Amino acid sequence: MKKFFAYIRDLSGKRFPRNFVMKNPFAGAFVLVAFCFIFLLIYKPLSVRESKFFSFGTTLAIYSLMMYLPAALTGKALNNTRYFSEKSDWTFLKDLLSYVIIILVLGIIVYLLGFIMEDYHKRLNLSTFLNSIIRIILICIVPFLIPLLFNYRYLLISDTVVDFLPDVSDTKNETLKPIKIASRLKKEQLSFPADQLIYAESDGNYVNFYLSIDNKTVTKTIRNSIIDIEEQLSSLEFIFRTHRAFLVNIKMIKTARGNSLGYRLKLNGSESEIPVARNRVPEFNMLVKRLH
Repeated sequence: MKKFFAYIRDLSGKRFPRNFVMKNPFAGAFVLVAFCFIFLLIYKPLSVRESKFFSFGTTLAIYSLMMYLPAALTGKALNNTRYFSEKSDWTFLKDLLSYVIIILVLGIIVYLLGFIMEDYHKRLNLSTFLNSIIRIILICIVPFLIPLLFNYRYLLISDTVVDFLPDVSDTKNETLKPIKIASRLKKEQLSFPADQLIYAESDGNYVNFYLSIDNKTVTKTIRNSIIDIEEQLSSLEFIFRTHRAFLVNIKMIKTARGNSLGYRLKLNGSESEIPVARNRVPEFNMLVKRLH
């Protein structure tokens, strides 16, 4: 039993591609409701029938249209929550939870719409509510299950942990060269030796630089964008944009944990884990191989 629970825990924490509604809420919601409409129109499962006011096709069209916006807004809202917002740390558990939440919201919407489309008095009970939830689960599970099965291979990919040896390459002069960072305001500037930089992180209209000075981590902030900072540091090969919000000193990496879906980096002088986005993994691997 312990092995079973350990397996479930490991499985739920596996890196996994984000589902289509979470990846693009409005386009994904359209695909979802369009599939449900066509599926119901053709196969008429679960004794689905027309309302007392409209034909079967019109009934399905109304339900589908009314499901679209709640599905899209739920996906959008989830993306703005702290738990679901980090795209580079997406797991199988997060994907399943997002499915469940979206489907439950749609089940509630379908139940409430029934008060308009059908006999009001026959719906005001718990069994009808549960029946609406179960029906929407059985109908929506198909469009969710197809990409889930297609992406199942990612659950078979084991995370690897790479320990980085201290860098001994002949780049000492390059790492000691002072970095000069200009601000958008043109009135402030940061300057520090390149080997002091651990990583930089975007913070709204500012960028925070985390530096290792006398074995202590010091934070310096300047008003600028991470994109502009990346351009300013483009001549330094060992400074790499791992993620839309992070620049990392490759020479400061202690370990990298992950797979082709992304890494989590531990750096010297920092307790934070820095993500390497999925689309940055190939370039990251080549750069690390070249520098270490």
